[in-house]
Amino acid sequence: MLASSSSGNSTLVDTGGGSFLVDAGLSAREVVRRIAEVRADPRDIVAIVLTHEHTDHVSGVRALGRRLGIPVFGTRGTLAAASPLIEGLEARPVGYDEPFEVAGASVTLLRVPHDAVEPAAVLVESGGSRLLSATDLGTVPWWLVEAAKEVEALVLESNHDLRMLREGPYPPPLKQRILGDTGHLSNDQCAAGLRRMVGAHTRTVLLGHLSQQNNRPDIARAAAQAVVPGHVDLRVTSPSRVEAFST
Repeated sequence: MLASSSSGNSTLVDTGGGSFLVDAGLSAREVVRRIAEVRADPRDIVAIVLTHEHTDHVSGVRALGRRLGIPVFGTRGTLAAASPLIEGLEARPVGYDEPFEVAGASVTLLRVPHDAVEPAAVLVESGGSRLLSATDLGTVPWWLVEAAKEVEALVLESNHDLRMLREGPYPPPLKQRILGDTGHLSNDQCAAGLRRMVGAHTRTVLLGHLSQQNNRPDIARAAAQAVVPGHVDLRVTSPSRVEAFST
């Protein structure tokens, strides 16, 4: 997890036979710098998989894609909406629930409720291990719950604390957007989702996309700890810190 917050998101997935990025919402230079922190080689990256077109997920895609000469995968709606930011790159549209291969892994995009054109969570299966990442969604639908029960590593959004958001400086329309069914998960909603999603195979849970204005890592962790079993490695992601983990 190179970065996960409202200011920028990117995840490096290393399958052992190559690697790919899920989103690139940081500058190309910063993505490469963070990849070096985990002693990986950017030249091994074969693709970028987009979850949706919002700036904090795509701002570095064009520069990075051109630099590495790699294609961009995403739903048709995402690629169309992001077209100004991926101009000149090879775009490969995929449908929901249609597995495709990247770096020897099977990748599936799953529909999520978020205020983007065709947003997705990402399910990765490689070498018998599975990762599910869902970081922008207003509610947790049943199909994500079902997908999560078989994964070893789960990344789920824990965006905001309700009190901090309601009492904070955001204008009312933005607060309503965040609180809506196509907005972002609160800490309490994340915990309720984890209660249903963490299964017998789960080894690692990462809380993602924390708001820097409306949340704190200790509050998010406390909400999740109440429902996540003690044997699960529970972590809170940061906009400035790389989180390395394996399945």
